[in-house]
Amino acid sequence: HVLQDRATGRFLRLNPEAYWMVGQMDGTRTVQSIWDEAVSLKGDDAPTQDEVQQLLAQLYQANVLVSDRQPDLDDLDDRRRQQFWQKFKQYLGNPLSLKFPLVDPDPLLKTLAGLMPRGLLPWLALAWATWVGVAVFLAARHWDELSADVTTRIFAPENMGLMALAFPLLKAIHELGHGLMLRLFGKSCHEMGLMFLILIPVPYVDASQATALADKRQRMLVGLGGMMAELAVAGLALFLWLSASPGMG
Repeated sequence: HVLQDRATGRFLRLNPEAYWMVGQMDGTRTVQSIWDEAVSLKGDDAPTQDEVQQLLAQLYQANVLVSDRQPDLDDLDDRRRQQFWQKFKQYLGNPLSLKFPLVDPDPLLKTLAGLMPRGLLPWLALAWATWVGVAVFLAARHWDELSADVTTRIFAPENMGLMALAFPLLKAIHELGHGLMLRLFGKSCHEMGLMFLILIPVPYVDASQATALADKRQRMLVGLGGMMAELAVAGLALFLWLSASPGMG
């Protein structure tokens, strides 16, 4: 079972025993009475007192406990500062991989997902598979032309410049593929920006909400969404290359 804090995007996973314990916390029962009931019902499978204390500590750190006590504002402020400095230390510890959020892509992804009704998704998947399959077949037929003197062509100055321009665009499409797949499964994606890998700017999206998807196949498809988008673009590039006049390749 996964708990999600929609305000911060954080997730907390609970195993069945912990989920049962949390389900008994109705605001009127004591932890002792809940643990006693767990022992009577589950016997040796019941969590130990140390495990219950650890669970309560994790719930407290995740800010999911509610009680009739006044909140400790100083403690909340301390935890907020600790989280800030922890994130800052991560930046300092990995200076060659820095992230800078820029935009919220969710409105765009929501619009795109709205153009793909759920009833059409199987047909869209079939259309994608057909598109990529035909492209692979054509690439195999023209492999000698595609691979001829490929090293020289790749490292030609004019082609290096074109690749430098095309790579960020293709990477942005890749990342939007992750976000769109996430949106199609009912989740949202609210962060897109630039990640500097060895000082090279690379677009990224925060697709962490895939963690909340119960179906592992959906989580796998979110991971594959970027590659699926790239393959569709590669197919388009191949068709354009085949239709171009001689000398333009």
